[in-house]
Amino acid sequence: MRDEETQSFTMQKLGLLHEEPNLPDDEIALAWQRTQAARLPARARSLNALWPLAAAAGLAGILLLTPTGRATAEALWRSVTLTSVQNVSIDFSKTTMNLLLPNVFPLRGAETTRTQYAKTATEAADLAGFPVRVLRTPHLPYTPSLRVTEEPELKRTIDLAAIETDLRQMGRGLPTLPAGIDGAEIRLQPGSKVVSVAYGECPQLVGPWKSCAVLIQARPMTLQLPPQLSVDEYIRFSLELAGFSGEQTEALARLHRKQPTLFIPLETTAELQQVRVRGTTGTLVVYAKTDSADTAFMLEWLEDGIYFRLFGRNPGLAVEMAETLQ
Repeated sequence: MRDEETQSFTMQKLGLLHEEPNLPDDEIALAWQRTQAARLPARARSLNALWPLAAAAGLAGILLLTPTGRATAEALWRSVTLTSVQNVSIDFSKTTMNLLLPNVFPLRGAETTRTQYAKTATEAADLAGFPVRVLRTPHLPYTPSLRVTEEPELKRTIDLAAIETDLRQMGRGLPTLPAGIDGAEIRLQPGSKVVSVAYGECPQLVGPWKSCAVLIQARPMTLQLPPQLSVDEYIRFSLELAGFSGEQTEALARLHRKQPTLFIPLETTAELQQVRVRGTTGTLVVYAKTDSADTAFMLEWLEDGIYFRLFGRNPGLAVEMAETLQ
């Protein structure tokens, strides 16, 4: 079996969902193509390269031909701040990039990001625009390395023809279409810059990180929809399109209505656990074991309006390390 067909390779690329990747867009697209190549017909594979390089497209209509019209249209966009994150399990062999919309697949390239390095948490906070926290744990006896990244807005123009093609090839039917979905532009806006605090250097397990642990922090993202598109209908459509059953879609849609949620899919081999961390409920993701003696984890929680994601090894220490946040 070639390296690009192994579970390890797939998990490394899935790790790109959680931190700014050190890869250009074309390599990200190629990673997806390689992972799916043995499963998808040639036509579907050729479409995968379109994302995340989808071109930006505005609202259709004469209003957008003038600056005043554009400003008016922008003001009418539906903006939803995603104050919760939900990790969901997806079988990536049964979906394509066309079938995963921005609120369920926030993947983006790195070449448009702007990264700055800081020597202290105070300096990082000045660059990021919010208080930056670090871990003080004996399990990470390393001098932290701080990086502040300004990420681009993620845009996606819905191509219904491409979606229908992929669904037919998989023998799946088209979900109920929200009014105005075809050609609609979907935006996912960063709520702030992203701060990564890396500790030490250890053998690579999951994702592009060679650190022993990485703490990532940022403000919540905002989902923007054009005015003709209902938020509830779009959420249901995107979840069903991704491959969730009717029952699963309804449960996740209810969750989103209760607290607007960014859905991040994980490979079905990852184990999800709800845990108590720093006085709140967090999600612990335990990744599938590899040949390494270590097991990778990601612990995610919201605190004081900031999302924290802690990547490391040895899941049994995850909460203990998070409790040392200062």
